[in-house]
Amino acid sequence: MNRSIAALLLAIAVAVPALAERPKTTPANGFRAEFLANFDDVQSKIVSLAQAVPPKVYAWRPAKGVRSTSEVFMHVAGGNYFLATFLGVQPPKGTPQDLEKIIDKQKVLAELKRSFDHVR
Repeated sequence: MNRSIAALLLAIAVAVPALAERPKTTPANGFRAEFLANFDDVQSKIVSLAQAVPPKVYAWRPAKGVRSTSEVFMHVAGGNYFLATFLGVQPPKGTPQDLEKIIDKQKVLAELKRSFDHVR
């Protein structure tokens, strides 16, 4: 296993008890503060891009066998839900099994935002 991945998994395992009792405010420094700052930046960029893309482009794929625009955004949402499972947190009830089949822009945006909120 790559040492960086092993170190990340160890950091997550150590942080699990602290995350179980999530503080109501975001800390000013430390791992959680850094993680959330980076996570907020990523969310802002991905959601802004998803909002800027016209609805008709959501079904577009650059080539056969390549994910469509909506599938890429839903792959991100699925990754967010998967990330939380490392801490023993399952996706929220009602999360579609096959996220990548969602192609409606408003539904994609809603699921993206919900997945980011879930990680927090």
